[in-house]
Amino acid sequence: KTHLASDYLTKFARLIRLILENSKNETITLEKELDTLKLYLLMESLRFEDKFEYHIQIEEGIELEEICIPPLIIQPFVENAIWHGLLHRTSKGKLEINIFQKSNQLSIEVIDDGIGREKSATYKNIKHESRKSYGIEITKQRILSLNKQNTIEIIDLKNGVEPIGTKVQITLLLF
Repeated sequence: KTHLASDYLTKFARLIRLILENSKNETITLEKELDTLKLYLLMESLRFEDKFEYHIQIEEGIELEEICIPPLIIQPFVENAIWHGLLHRTSKGKLEINIFQKSNQLSIEVIDDGIGREKSATYKNIKHESRKSYGIEITKQRILSLNKQNTIEIIDLKNGVEPIGTKVQITLLLF
């Protein structure tokens, strides 16, 4: 499968290049952030052999090239959804990223139908993983340090008492 490996490595190199380019800047356009996110999602989908499907919904009228946000604001939450929720499912999972704007606020939702945070934590305990993940905490701090009115809410989705996924709601104040 030399051709597949070559294709994957080419995409990976492009993703690394995009991340390095974007990380040099305090802010990037929403368009660049989404281009990087789409490449990351494509690679993870290939890597995990279509264990999940994803959909990015952008509200009509949002000018992606005009809105600036800090780089890598969405990706850590998407990564968590994949690694801690969707990969533990026995069937194909779904991941939604919704982006909409209300006046001077940009809202970003990351919604998965994974196993939920509580069940994911039990898997971590079973595997005796003691590694502390800092990606989400660092991203939360970055978002809140930009503006105290920015918010991040992580919601456990349930059907009664049964976990049916997780929703992350990020709200950024735009200037």
